[in-house]
Amino acid sequence: MTIDENRDFFKEVAFVHFPALTTWLKEKATSPSKTIDAWAMTLRDVTTQEAISVIYRWTRDELPRPAYLELADFALHLRGVVMRDRADSRQAISLDAMKDRETQPGSYTHVSLKPFMARIWASGDAYRAGTITREQHDENTKQVLADHDCEYRKANLR
Repeated sequence: MTIDENRDFFKEVAFVHFPALTTWLKEKATSPSKTIDAWAMTLRDVTTQEAISVIYRWTRDELPRPAYLELADFALHLRGVVMRDRADSRQAISLDAMKDRETQPGSYTHVSLKPFMARIWASGDAYRAGTITREQHDENTKQVLADHDCEYRKANLR
């Protein structure tokens, strides 16, 4: 929110739903308007819509709202809820994507890495034992990866 959006938000939404915030500002803040502008820095990466959503959920008791003694940190409480909402949203999107991958048969075919990794490890063991050179091990690794890519493409073209 910009400073102007922040001022409008507090005047038209926050103070309407939390009259105690107005009282607190008049009693405790040395300059209520400067305090509201300072809160704009805290809420700079919060959209007005996100802030309104938090206020409405606090009003409907869907979330624990700040107590009177916590009003000094009102903007921090609001921002904290928005950040948790965003984190929850990102997690939900990730989980949905994983579920979609798991529940859509035929969307991809898994090719086990075990046999390919075993070949790379065997080549590494041979290199450490001194039976092949580093260049030979690198070539073996490239070949194994190419073989895996080929198997993966074949499995996913079906």
